[in-house]
Amino acid sequence: TQPRKMGYSRFKTTYGLSLNVERELIPKGLEQVLVYPEAVTLPSFNADDVAERENVRTIVFLKDVQVQGNFVQPEGDYGPTVALLGSLSAENVYVAGSWVYVFGDLNVRNLLVGDYNHGTLRVSGRTRAYMVVNSDHSMSYGSNGKQLETRYHLGSEQTNQPTRAEARTLFVPAVWQRIVKEADGDENPFAGEVS
Repeated sequence: TQPRKMGYSRFKTTYGLSLNVERELIPKGLEQVLVYPEAVTLPSFNADDVAERENVRTIVFLKDVQVQGNFVQPEGDYGPTVALLGSLSAENVYVAGSWVYVFGDLNVRNLLVGDYNHGTLRVSGRTRAYMVVNSDHSMSYGSNGKQLETRYHLGSEQTNQPTRAEARTLFVPAVWQRIVKEADGDENPFAGEVS
């Protein structure tokens, strides 16, 4: 089923849902909502590209979403709002400067990254990911904010930080070298150990 674009008022009337829409966008005609009414399986999903192509600021999935590859929202400064009323499964998830809501479970086979402080990721159900990297991003998992199952959690006060040897195997060499180069003192969880 193809997604449908509709005005925010019509969306509220049709689905009985109210979302946090930026009021200043309405006079500009950008209050449009892109709605995926059925469960979907996608090869990949880039929220910023979809929002730009469809000229919308809000994307809503009414049912479960399976992404075979990456689910990304890379814009750091106020990307589109994405609301998933079901669960989301993906290989990797990268979110940056927008509000992303998952009202079901979030299942990430590999890497979940929250990057930059303009964005928020809120998951109502359980979140499962092999590794979570939080780089100054607001991330909450479950009704109590703590329903997260992960092997490694970087950038948080969690106790499951990988050792240097483990971390080095988690990244391709170019990314590992960037981490080593950019990390400084207090921000580097492996300070004094990285070579």
